Amino acid sequence: MTVQTPETLEEMAASCDQEVKALLARYGSGIRPGWVSEDIAAKQNLAELYRVEAEHLRQKKDGPA
Repeated sequence: MTVQTPETLEEMAASCDQEVKALLARYGSGIRPGWVSEDIAAKQNLAELYRVEAEHLRQKKDGPA
């Protein structure tokens, strides 16, 4: 089991963002295969989850405000 750090999670989110950019560059924002839109949505959701978890870990590390 790998222990995730906020920095690692941010890198993973950035990787998802790059994959989305690559898909958009290749297929555009118009008519495209359905799987492309599905992959874009999944990667955007995953990136957001990584960012939320990174923030959660930062708050946990810093303690209550």
